[in-house]
Amino acid sequence: KLYDHDRCYIFQNADGRIIFAIPYEREFTLIGTTDRDYSGDPAKVAITPEETAYLCAAASEYFTRTIAPDDVVWAYSGVRPLYDDGASEAQAATRDYVLKVDGGDGTPPLINIFGGKITTYRRLAESALEKIGEALGEVRGKPWTAGATLPGGDFPVEGTDALVDDLLAHGGTIEAGVEITSLAELPPSDVVLLDVTPRALERLAGDALPDRYRRTLLDYRYGPGIAKVDFALSGPVPWSDPELGKTPTLHLGGARRAIAASEATVARGRHSDDPYVLVSQPSIVDDSRAPAGQHVLWAYTHVPSGSTVDQTEAITRQIERWAPGFRDLILASTSATAAQMEIENPNYIGGDIAAGAATLRQLIARPSLSPEPWRTPVPGLYLCSSATPPGPGVHGLSGAYAARSALKHEFGLHRLPALGIGQGW
Repeated sequence: KLYDHDRCYIFQNADGRIIFAIPYEREFTLIGTTDRDYSGDPAKVAITPEETAYLCAAASEYFTRTIAPDDVVWAYSGVRPLYDDGASEAQAATRDYVLKVDGGDGTPPLINIFGGKITTYRRLAESALEKIGEALGEVRGKPWTAGATLPGGDFPVEGTDALVDDLLAHGGTIEAGVEITSLAELPPSDVVLLDVTPRALERLAGDALPDRYRRTLLDYRYGPGIAKVDFALSGPVPWSDPELGKTPTLHLGGARRAIAASEATVARGRHSDDPYVLVSQPSIVDDSRAPAGQHVLWAYTHVPSGSTVDQTEAITRQIERWAPGFRDLILASTSATAAQMEIENPNYIGGDIAAGAATLRQLIARPSLSPEPWRTPVPGLYLCSSATPPGPGVHGLSGAYAARSALKHEFGLHRLPALGIGQGW
C-alpha cells in the first residue's frame, strides 16, 4: 500500500505512455498497465519481468518511496485482441473495430469483429447490422441511431414548460425560492426524495439519522470544482471543423495525453495552463436562446476546490485554439468561479457539480456501501442526487433508481410506471 487516501492517480511517463495507481482492497495499491505484443497461448499470458520493472520504475518517478519488483505481491494479465493495422507495436495499434465477412458461394456468411472497445458499441452495432443486411440482400434504410433520442428524452425544445405542465396536470405543485434547513419544515408526506449532497442530507435530517450513517455522510469526499463562463456572441462560432458547429456539447482538450495532464494538475490542487474545457452551444438547437443571427455559448473547466480564480481568459483562449476568431464575436460574458458556484447552489461544495468525487471507492459506496444506497435509514427518506449510483452524468438515473426503490418499499410497486409526458401514472 503506497498511500492512505482513496484517490486514483494517472501518471504520464517520459515515453508518452500512461499508467495508473489505484487503491485496491484497502491494503494494496494496483499499478498498471502495459501493452506488449503477445503471440503465445492466451491461457498462459503473464506479465514479464521487464514489464514489472518498467511499472515499478515509472511509479517510482511520482511516489516518495522507491518501488522495487520485490514489493509486488501478485500480478494479473490478460490478452486484448487488436486489429493488425501494420503498427510496429501493440501500444500504437488502432483501438477501432474492423468488420470482415467470410463466406459466399453457398456458404452462410460469417461476420468477424476485430478490435473495438465498449465506448464504440453503438456505432459497432450499427456497422454490424449494415453488414448483415448486405449479406442477406435486405438493406432496410439508412443508419439512424446517431440522432435518435434516448428513452425519456422525447420532449420538445420547450421541455421545461412541458414537464411542469405535466406535473401540475397530475396534481403536483412546485415551490421555488424557499430555503429548507430541516426536514421538519416540509409538509407531512409518506416519502421524501432529496436531490442534495450527503452533507446537506446530514444537515437536514440531523439526529433522525443513526450515528454510523451520519458519520458516513460527513466522511464523504468532494472533488474538484468548476469555473463557468457564459458568452453572448454576435454570430456562430467559427470552428475550424464545421461539424463542430452542429454539435450541442463539445469536449475540448487536445489529445488524451493533454487532457490527462490537465486533469492531473487540477487533482494536485493547481490550475492548468492548458485546461480541458466542456462547451455547450444551446442556440444551435434552440434559436429562442438568442436574438436572430446571434448565439449564446457556455463553458466550464475543472479547477481546484473552492478556487476564486476567474477562468474567462483561459476558457476563451482554449476555444480560440479550435475556433480562430471566437474572441472577436464576444459581445458580453459572465463568469462564476468555483467559490461563486457554491454560493449560487450550496450543493456545489467547493464548486463540485458532480455531488462528490468520482473515486473508485465512491463509485462503489456512493454515499454508502449498500444494495440500495438511495434508501436512507430514516423511513420514507431517500437520496436521489448524483451522490448515489450510477453517479454524475446527464442521465437522470440516480433519480429513477431512487424512485424505483421508494415505490418498492413504500408502495409495494416493483416496476417504474411510464413517466413520459402525457402518460398516465
